[in-house]
Amino acid sequence: MTFLSDSGDEVSALTECVTPAREHALDRFHITMRETLLTQFIGGVAHRDKTKRARLLKALQRIKWLLRCGNLQRALAVARIAS
Repeated sequence: MTFLSDSGDEVSALTECVTPAREHALDRFHITMRETLLTQFIGGVAHRDKTKRARLLKALQRIKWLLRCGNLQRALAVARIAS
């Protein structure tokens, strides 16, 4: 069973009572919040190196597209390459 949540501890504990064979997935709202924070983080970290900033932002856009298409493994691979 898959639960869409913000992956908080309370939700995890509650769903454990329902079924031990569970999977948590972030909902679209919480994914978007994390994407926004990553974009701001990239802007702050790479503000002196415009080439690095552009590369990281391009990688983040690619990761977002891959996640929305359900391709977690490729998104993780892009994240590893970009870091």
